[in-house]
Amino acid sequence: MRPIISSGRCRWTRHYRSQKDRKAAHGLPGTSAEACGRANERTENEVLNLEEVNTALKVLLEQREKDKNELEDKILFNVRKLILPIVTP
Repeated sequence: MRPIISSGRCRWTRHYRSQKDRKAAHGLPGTSAEACGRANERTENEVLNLEEVNTALKVLLEQREKDKNELEDKILFNVRKLILPIVTP
């Protein structure tokens, strides 16, 4: 944000200070190193969680593909064993 100079005062500084005071009054994290550290930690935890979920989904997808292939083989076997003998002369 570019500071707006008006009558020798910087509105940006007043705006920044008022935002900082408002965050402090509501218990919201400001721009302190501690707040950034907590945000980074939450982000890292979220990344780890998403990696675990991604791995679990890959395993489920592989299992689903295996089940699909098995079912396809069973259907094909049943068609060859039960239907083709009746249909072919």
